[in-house]
Amino acid sequence: MEFGILGPLRVTGRDGPIRVPGGRQGELLALLVIGAGRSLPAERLVDLLWGEQLPANPANALQQHVFGLRRLLDPAGRGEVLLTRDGGYQLAVSDEAVDARRFEQLVRAGEAAAADGTPAEAARTLTEALELWRGDALQGLDRPWARTEAGRLEELRLVASEERIAAGLALGRHAGLVAELEALVAAHPLRERLRGQLMVALAGSGRQADALQVYTDTRELLAEELGVDPSRQLQAIHADVLAQRIAVASTDLAAVVPDVPSAGEVDGMPDADQASAVQDPPSPDAGRPRPLPVPPGRFLGRDEELERVTRLLEEERLLTLTGPGGAGKTRLAIEVARGLRDGTDPREVHLVELAPVTDPDAVASTLAAALGVADHRGIRPTGAVLAAFEERRALVVLDNVEQVVAAVAALAEQVVAACPAVQLLVTSREPLGVTGEMVWPVPPLAVPPATTAGRPLSAGEVERHAAVQLFLDRVRAVAPDLEMTATDLDGVARIVRDLDGLPLAIELAAARSRVLSVPEIADRLHDRLALLAGGRRAGPARHRTLRDTLDWSYEPLTDDERRAFEAAAVPVAPFTTGLLAPLLEAAGCQLDELDAVTMLCDRSLLAVHERGAPSRYRMLETLREFAVAKLTERGCEPAVRDAHAEVVEAAVLAVDRTTPARWDVDIDEQRRWLPEARAALRWRSDRGDPRGVQRLAAGLGWLWLLAALAPEGLRWLTAGLGPIASIDLEDVEPGAVLWASFLRLNEAPEDDGLRWAQLAVDAADEPVLRAIADALVWIYRSMEGGPAAVADDVPREEARDGAEGWPEGLGRLGHAQMLALTGDAERGSRALAEAERLLVDNGAWFGIWANVALAYLQQLRGDRAAVEGVVERGLVVSEQRDLPELAIELRCTRAMVQAAAGEHEAADLDLAEAEAHAARTGVAMSRSLVATSRGYLAWCRGELQAAIRHLEAALELHDRLGNHFGTPFVQWVLGCCRLDCGQVVAAAESHHAAYRSARERGEGDVITTALEGLAAVCVTLASDDPEPAAGSPPSAASVAAVGAAVQGWRLAGRLHRAAGHRRHELRATAPLLTRAVIGQVEAALASRPPATDEVPADHLGQSGVDLDTLVDDAVHLVRDVAPRREAPSC
Repeated sequence: MEFGILGPLRVTGRDGPIRVPGGRQGELLALLVIGAGRSLPAERLVDLLWGEQLPANPANALQQHVFGLRRLLDPAGRGEVLLTRDGGYQLAVSDEAVDARRFEQLVRAGEAAAADGTPAEAARTLTEALELWRGDALQGLDRPWARTEAGRLEELRLVASEERIAAGLALGRHAGLVAELEALVAAHPLRERLRGQLMVALAGSGRQADALQVYTDTRELLAEELGVDPSRQLQAIHADVLAQRIAVASTDLAAVVPDVPSAGEVDGMPDADQASAVQDPPSPDAGRPRPLPVPPGRFLGRDEELERVTRLLEEERLLTLTGPGGAGKTRLAIEVARGLRDGTDPREVHLVELAPVTDPDAVASTLAAALGVADHRGIRPTGAVLAAFEERRALVVLDNVEQVVAAVAALAEQVVAACPAVQLLVTSREPLGVTGEMVWPVPPLAVPPATTAGRPLSAGEVERHAAVQLFLDRVRAVAPDLEMTATDLDGVARIVRDLDGLPLAIELAAARSRVLSVPEIADRLHDRLALLAGGRRAGPARHRTLRDTLDWSYEPLTDDERRAFEAAAVPVAPFTTGLLAPLLEAAGCQLDELDAVTMLCDRSLLAVHERGAPSRYRMLETLREFAVAKLTERGCEPAVRDAHAEVVEAAVLAVDRTTPARWDVDIDEQRRWLPEARAALRWRSDRGDPRGVQRLAAGLGWLWLLAALAPEGLRWLTAGLGPIASIDLEDVEPGAVLWASFLRLNEAPEDDGLRWAQLAVDAADEPVLRAIADALVWIYRSMEGGPAAVADDVPREEARDGAEGWPEGLGRLGHAQMLALTGDAERGSRALAEAERLLVDNGAWFGIWANVALAYLQQLRGDRAAVEGVVERGLVVSEQRDLPELAIELRCTRAMVQAAAGEHEAADLDLAEAEAHAARTGVAMSRSLVATSRGYLAWCRGELQAAIRHLEAALELHDRLGNHFGTPFVQWVLGCCRLDCGQVVAAAESHHAAYRSARERGEGDVITTALEGLAAVCVTLASDDPEPAAGSPPSAASVAAVGAAVQGWRLAGRLHRAAGHRRHELRATAPLLTRAVIGQVEAALASRPPATDEVPADHLGQSGVDLDTLVDDAVHLVRDVAPRREAPSC
């Protein structure tokens, strides 16, 4: 078993890595590894682990963690790894089992070798020591004892680097050490030994002027920072440089000065070969084409690219196809070449495979051999190629040149200059970068979108995409008996989307269908490098697994280029150089951001997503996963992700410039940052940074609210805050508490929201938060009291008239919406207009939400044109601002008005749009509104069973949320459905429930609606009573039935008049949604039998007691009479 602390804590057993525990148990393991081989007292471990924040029973807590580690490290229970010794605990392993101990041993051995005068042995040993490091020591452990030990090890690491560099200088490797020394000096600017070594390396490389400049910079820095002069050792090196006593290393000169051919050489050839070069020219038959390979599998989905590249070759002589590994560059080039060879204007076509060539000096000979001109004695390969093709018309495909790109570039320039009829088609992961080159990036295969026009794609639409066709074609080759279902096609669409349309990745995934189903392949794509690790035994080694392909691109990169690639993988969406710059710094990359994106784009590791101000760049998801794995292996992931989260938080907060007087949040910019913010929230949550989660989640508060993302926002806030009972106002972000209240308005029980709002008032530490918190407390209290309480809240309303800022508008909007729910059309409309004015005039464009309640009030007035106008105005804003919740409410209101008017198809269209929005947002109240509207439309259509199902679903959502706005209306529609089904008692109970809940909540319009519903029930009860047959004596039952009928008619009349009186009071005399029921009752009453004992209308509706008694009488009558009859059903 081996233990590592030179990087993140790591444990490796016989069977591979062992998962390292987190928290206190992980810290205990780190302490035991640091002290491996000796007993650490239990008291000391308790002190280091808990400090002053001791658990209730420290000894027991320590024992529990020790027990957990023993199960982890010694599952067989042999008791050989973690021992109890002398009142403490000991990790019983040798020094060889701990990387830090091995490192120290090797450093001592390297220093000894240097002292013995064997620099080569010293360099080898110290290099071996430094290769043990995987990142910062004890990375991820931010405790005082960990920082102390990490500091000691880091200092020893630096000493080891200095000793290894000293050995390298002694061996004359001056030029090769300059770049490393420059990076070390930048990281440790006051370390004089490193500066002295840099001076020696520069001088030994023939760069005396640069060495002297280092000394000047050092002298100025020491004087400015410390007020001292350079040390005597540094002064002595300076004197040696001035006196040119540091010899220039010959090995370094040989590396940088090329051989110069003598005057007697031709094309770099010795004099002796000139004669044969002249006497033995290549024959005219040299270089005749060889057959092009025929790759397995059909060439799919590239018709447009094939035509485009072929057309480019009509004019271009040097065309380079670029793209990441596995993009299909080679296959496209071969098909282009085949078409030109066999087309109407045929030419010679040659394919030169350069992937196996890694030596730049071998490029020309490989080309000559492939072209059949390599056997002419005495002529250099380049000369043979130029001579053979000087006057011939040919297309030469140079395939996979990225590993020798400089040599190919030089050769290509010579061919283009000397052979005017030759065209070069090059495939490479980066351009050649020569004059006259046309670069054409090969795009991924087309993949199906997740939806189109808000709906899922049909099977035919999915199969039309090239990436899907390729997957299905390869599946048929490896699993011919596999039949694809519609569900499978959905999985295929997901697979090819997740694989970025890369042909190689798609083919490797399809190969897994031999043993896995399509859904299983799709579900395993979270680890695509492992999933696509097999499937090909033939073909180039670099294409047998996805990791092989990506390694082919990664290996040639320098260390800085690798760090840039890894840092650029952290953003999850198209990003700017502004985001990349701090990530590069955190990754230890010395490239600036512009150089980094240029290099990565050139190597097809990054693509320009959008050119603009600023431009944005995107990395394919497959490349991202590979690069992140490399970043993790390097040990830099925590630093880079922390930097990413800090940049994202700063960007999100920067676009919220709200003051108490004016609302100013750039929601579109926050929406652009949302993918990065989600990644940062996940990282902080996983890292155990609750305050970081709180800050970022609160910074996105307005976006969560206005973009219908309240459920997601609440999840992140809950993750950061925990339960309300655990909140400590001294250790919390005030904004997070505020938004935990605000986002609960439609998503959580109202009493919970009020508690959060009151806590937000206590936590608020600046005026904007306090103003919003005050408004929320008032809104929640109004919700508790119901609309009736608001209707009479005139003193509060007048008291609030003095303030003119947007927070006042926010409070008034809540007040106006409550007022609208009372059904008071006139006062509600005035209040809504005033709330919208206060909000919109002070920058808060979301005041448009007032239109939802305004549309409702207009339907109460019976003004269909006004409803349409309000809805259209609101929908324009919802489209402009991407406000799905606003669109849902407006479309549902209009759909119900259309349904009431018999315009069922139009209502269907509106509800389909609303349903698509609700599915996208996941907001529960939106789903309940859609269900209510669906139920209303089904009732209007006479589809009673469907209507009841939708309405019951809406009620279930109301109950689950604890938010009962709209519940009385749902109960009323449900009563109408049940009455139409002949379920008279159930209908009466539903209308009774609607009446009671409307009375409790003060929803005046639904009170009147419930009265009409009960009147309709009484009419049905009275109309259903048969009269006795002519000449038959009346039975007791028939007498009772006639009495019940008379009573039913009388109650129906009284209920109808009471409802009319209330509508008049509310100035809601012609409600569109209930007009049909009102008309039915009026028509029935107009033709009823004569009735007596009518109660005057003036006595009804004036008193709550009289109205309640009237309702109770109606319900009791139905309960008494209806059960004696047959109860039909829908």
